[in-house]
Amino acid sequence: MKGDIVSVPEKRTYYSEVHVEDEQEKEMLADVKEWFRYYTLGFANYPTPEKYLQNPTPIKINVER
Repeated sequence: MKGDIVSVPEKRTYYSEVHVEDEQEKEMLADVKEWFRYYTLGFANYPTPEKYLQNPTPIKINVER
């Protein structure tokens, strides 16, 4: 089967934009960093910088206790 690409549709990259208290974020990051100790992928290599996202679209989350 042959064909021509006539267009490339714009896509969105969805990501979580979570707002929590600083202390909660520190606790969560400590847990996540501990979890990464057991994997070949390091914590520093995990996040994707926004400059690499095509049409970034946040899903906003506000956490309340």
